[in-house]
Amino acid sequence: NPYDMVGKLFANNLEACILLFLGGASFGILTIFIMSLNGIVIGAIMEIISKDHSALFVAAALVPHGIFEIPAFIISGALGILLAQSLIAEWYGSGDTAVAAQAYAKLFLVIVLPLVATAAVVESFITPVVIHLVA
Repeated sequence: NPYDMVGKLFANNLEACILLFLGGASFGILTIFIMSLNGIVIGAIMEIISKDHSALFVAAALVPHGIFEIPAFIISGALGILLAQSLIAEWYGSGDTAVAAQAYAKLFLVIVLPLVATAAVVESFITPVVIHLVA
């Protein structure tokens, strides 16, 4: 059921984005690790799919929702790195991590949340149609 899928995809991707953002509290180590792991996983999936399918099929499977999902991950990671930067700055006596974190959280809500929601809807309803058209 695509309606159930929207909720599952939204929750899963939102959780990943939250981890990317809050991973900044580990001085960015967790954020960098998760971003790297996501890149490896996406590359591996593309390699596996491309063994049995054309490049057009791979693009059809990833691009429709990826144009929303990938920026959400990148922005979440960037906000996590900014959070790490503010922690380091405060450690050295300049800056206020709490103030910075609040500003970054607002950006997360305004930018990342809508991207993740849109990606979930597109992945559930549009990506399958596009895949069917090129299969």
